[in-house]
Amino acid sequence: MPYVESSGVQIHYEVEGSGPPVVFEHGITDALDSFYEAGYAKGLQDNYRLVFIDARGHGKSGSPHDSAAYLTEQRVADVLAVMDAAGVEKAVYYGFSLGGITGFTLAHLYPERLNGVIICGMHARSRRLVRGFIEEQARAFRELGIRGVLEERDRQRGPLSPGRRERFLALDPLALAAAWEAVGEWDGVEEALPTMATPALIIVGDQDTEYRDTAPEDASRMPNARFVSMPGLDHVQSFDRTDLVLPHIGEFLSQVS
Repeated sequence: MPYVESSGVQIHYEVEGSGPPVVFEHGITDALDSFYEAGYAKGLQDNYRLVFIDARGHGKSGSPHDSAAYLTEQRVADVLAVMDAAGVEKAVYYGFSLGGITGFTLAHLYPERLNGVIICGMHARSRRLVRGFIEEQARAFRELGIRGVLEERDRQRGPLSPGRRERFLALDPLALAAAWEAVGEWDGVEEALPTMATPALIIVGDQDTEYRDTAPEDASRMPNARFVSMPGLDHVQSFDRTDLVLPHIGEFLSQVS
């Protein structure tokens, strides 16, 4: 079970397969096990070396309680630390939702470490624009705890899959509150998009109401980006439905790897 230390926090990662490297980071409240559960590992490991990361505050990685420990630049540093530990000089990076924020920032600040970037379920706009929603999420974790948040979520959206439920229940509520607060500090990279020449694939479900209109606009401003709208899929389904999403990812990887 490999770990690397990044700014005093132990970051857990797993490596599968062989071939050109692809680095993966999940969304908030999940863990790297989701890439196995959804089929990314099975679908890609025969042709690529896959590096799956537990973002700090999630899975088996360390979970500090200070929101400053979760700022985007720190999560980017975690990815670079994992790449260095795994002996990966350059890779394609895939990020879903929160991992997409990391991906946009990587492409802006460290293009020399990327062969390509895949962003699923995220745009490049500042998260300060939805500060109220983010503060609600952080407050819920602080006041209700993990089980309270999960019960509220189940009432609103239905039950999680068994694997995702287990990962959710393993979370530290104070770490998640801090992580949400840090998300609200991201200024975005919208102004830098025309300078971000890394080949990019941006994927959003057409039922993902928060990102379906802004993400294609962002992709159109990037020199080497392609946008894919996934018919009938919402935010989470654009990650889970690998039967629909992996063909697009596989095509992109074959072009840039």
